[in-house]
Amino acid sequence: MYDIIGNVVDEQNRAIIGVVVDDGFKGTATDGLGYYELKTDKKKINFRMIGYKQESFDLSKYKDGSKVNVDITLKTDIESTTLKPFEIIEKRNPVVVQEKGLTKKQMRNIGFVMIGLALVLASVLVYKAVKK
Repeated sequence: MYDIIGNVVDEQNRAIIGVVVDDGFKGTATDGLGYYELKTDKKKINFRMIGYKQESFDLSKYKDGSKVNVDITLKTDIESTTLKPFEIIEKRNPVVVQEKGLTKKQMRNIGFVMIGLALVLASVLVYKAVKK
């Protein structure tokens, strides 16, 4: 089991909030300072955020049971922010949206980002409640 901590920043060294950090099965999201913590027994962790290129980090060179600090810089990905065309096809009721150009992986990544954003929002609400 690896105990991983770290920060995620952009190319201008600014913290990125809501980056999904996962091992393929369980994950977390970066907080308001770009900080995250993750415990995993997997050998690879992934960093995903809409608008940035996905990064992975290989843990196999570290001893199992290690505390590992993994700081990552995500690079901007212009292509991931471009909305691909889609069309709406009516099939009896209800209306079905048929996507064109989005892969299952991209749809899954959108789901991860939504979870990450929900975690960030929840942490902000908890912080505000505790601060009062």
